[in-house]
Order: sequence, then structure tokens, then C-alpha cells
Amino acid sequence: MNVRIKSWWLFVCLLLYFFVPFSGQAEDAGKTIQTIIVVSDDNYPPYIFRDFNGDIQGILVDEWKLWEKKTGIKVNLIAMDWGKSLESFLQGQADVIDTIFFTEERAKQYDFTKPYATIDVPVFFHKNLAGIIDIASLQGFTIGVKKGDACIEVLKKHGITSLQEYDSYEAIVKAAKDRQIKVFSIDKPPALYYLYKMNFEDEFRYSLNLYTGKFHRAVIKGRTDILKLVEDGFSLITKKEHNAIEKKWMGEPLTRPAYLRYVLFSFLFAGLLFLMLVFLNIALRRKVRSKTSELQDLVNQLKKSEKQFRNLFNSITDLIYTQDMEGRFISANPAMHRLFGYDMDEFIGQRAADFMEPEFQSGFASRYLEVIKKQKFHEGISCYFKKNKEKIYIEFRSSLVKPADGDESYISGIGRDVTEKV
Repeated sequence: MNVRIKSWWLFVCLLLYFFVPFSGQAEDAGKTIQTIIVVSDDNYPPYIFRDFNGDIQGILVDEWKLWEKKTGIKVNLIAMDWGKSLESFLQGQADVIDTIFFTEERAKQYDFTKPYATIDVPVFFHKNLAGIIDIASLQGFTIGVKKGDACIEVLKKHGITSLQEYDSYEAIVKAAKDRQIKVFSIDKPPALYYLYKMNFEDEFRYSLNLYTGKFHRAVIKGRTDILKLVEDGFSLITKKEHNAIEKKWMGEPLTRPAYLRYVLFSFLFAGLLFLMLVFLNIALRRKVRSKTSELQDLVNQLKKSEKQFRNLFNSITDLIYTQDMEGRFISANPAMHRLFGYDMDEFIGQRAADFMEPEFQSGFASRYLEVIKKQKFHEGISCYFKKNKEKIYIEFRSSLVKPADGDESYISGIGRDVTEKV
């Protein structure tokens, strides 16, 4: 009897022993997250931006609403200037930050989700500027950037420190329209949106892609529980649902409806055309191969010549410039920036007379252009003032250039500091 009782109690104890851990786990599991706070930029169309009433809208707003519906967890999405979003998140006022690029520096403080969008980050510059082909060619220009943007880290890494920070992308584009800046770096989607919205897309160009980033969502380092919660929730959104949201905000390309009565004729015509092209292709392929090799050699030579010319242009100590037929500077080499103390972009659109004493400006400008147009060149020594008001004397020679291809004429010139000789 005693043996049976002892066996019974041993069985009960074993049940209690194994039950207690599961009981604790069930209690912990019951403490589920009911609400998460998400911060993001509020100035990034079409992903997230404000309508005329100030309410946030866009792809991410719809996707977080769908995430909330799929998971049953309340989402408090707060959008603000990007710099404030970063500051608010790091102060612990939010659980998740959205529309963030991965960088090595940020990885020290954040854990990132998988990327969900690829974004190009070009450098935009005014149409009158030329020669911006790589990051090194940005030296001497003031670059407009958004506070807290990842491009700041990239530019500083390459020694570009003359940056003008703005609270939003819209503020940067507005500053460019108001001629406060001539060069800026903005993620491509919002840049094109605001350039078209403000109706001056023809005034700016871009040829340099600073880098290509990827959108992530991120949490404070170590909060893997929230990170998993976010990723698991978005995995519940189907590709069809995601495509429907993107279609809503990005639209579809315009297509012309097809007419069935032309289908057969089109196929027959295309077939005949294809056969003709096959025979032509066989005849031309050999010529194309040889010409391709020749053209590639020519391109390589041109690239080498352009690089050598740019190195000479940037390193020469003499002043080199070009002007339009109104006397305004179109370009100026770094030597002018170093001598006068102005940023290179501050010369663009100015006349040489603008750096003289006011009483000499009008007379010099008119005489200068009159002599150029009459004699095809002008040379002499003139007095100018640096940015720090120091007086200098420049010996110059300017020549009229008439391009053979029929483009507009311009003035090309070279100068030298002769202050010590005067």
C-alpha cells in the first residue's frame, strides 16, 4: 500500500515538475504586443507623403494598414521630417522606423529587415553646369541634402563637406527653384515628383548616380522580437495585394487598345519583316563586329583624353573660364575658386564686372563685350576684389568662339594673378 501511495505521489510530483515551466511559458506568451509605433519620413512620394489636408498617404500607409489587418496588432504610424524621425526613434519614442537605408554606421545602432525596394540616389545639377561626371567633380560646389539622409555619409566619405542641409526633399527642390542651390542629391522617386510638380524639370539634369540604396524597416539593436513580428506580418501580405497597392499609387503605362481585325495582318507583316531582317543581319553582322571593335577603341581613347583634360583643367594654376555673349560665366576652373575665395558655383551666372568696384562695373562690362564682338578678342589688366574684400589685379585674354556645328557663340578666356607685379 505504501509503495502504491509513494508511486502515486511520485507521479503527481513529476506532473507538477513538468507543468510549471509550461505554465510560465503560457503566461509569457499571453503578454503579446497589442500596439506598435512606427516612425517614417512624411515627404517621400509615392511611398509616404501628405495630401492637401495634411493627412499622410501613399504605398507604405496602405501596406501598414494591411499589416495591421493581417496581424490584429494596432499600428500607430507617425510621419515627420526625416531628421526628426531618426532622433525620435533613437530616443525610444517608437518601435520601428521605416524608409531607412542600410549603412555600416547605422548597423551599429539598428537591426534591419530584408530590403523591400531599390532606390537610385542621383546628383541633380543646373542645366548650365557641365563636367559633373563623378563624385570628385563635386568638389567646390555646395550640395543640397536632407538632414539625416544616408547620402551625407557617402559624400563625406569621399571628402565632400560643403553641404547645405534641409528638413525635407520638397524644401531642397524649392530651394533649387529659387536659385539658392545649383546642385543637390535626392532619392530619385521624390526628386522627379517634386521637379514635375513645381514645373521646372527642364532646368535640371542628372548624369551621376551617387549610389543605389534599398529601403528597409529597422528596430533598435537587439529587439529581434519586434523585428521578427514586423517581418512575419509583412510575409502575410500576398504578392497580388502588394501589386494592387503599387498599381494604385504608381499607375499603369498607357497602352493603345488592340483591334482583332488587324491581328492577322500584323502577324503576317511581322513574319515577312523578320525574314528580311534575318538575311540583312547575316550580311551586316561581320561589318558590325569589326566596327564595334573600332568604336570601342575610339571610346576608350576619348575617355582617356577627357580624363587628362579634366585633370589639367582642375590642376592648372592659371584662371580658365567661359562666358556667354552677355558676359556671364558659364564655367570656371578651381583656380578661380581658390584665388577669389568663392565656391565655383557662385561664379556661374555672374559677370567679371560684378567682382569690381560698383562705379566701374557698368562701363567695363559694356566695353569688354564691345571689344570682344568687334576684334574677336580682348586682353588687358583689371582690378577685382576677393570675397574677403582684398584687392587683386588679373591679367586676362578673352577670345570669341564660334562653334563649327552652329551652336551659340561664347567667350573663352584665361587669366593670371599679377598683383605682385602691379
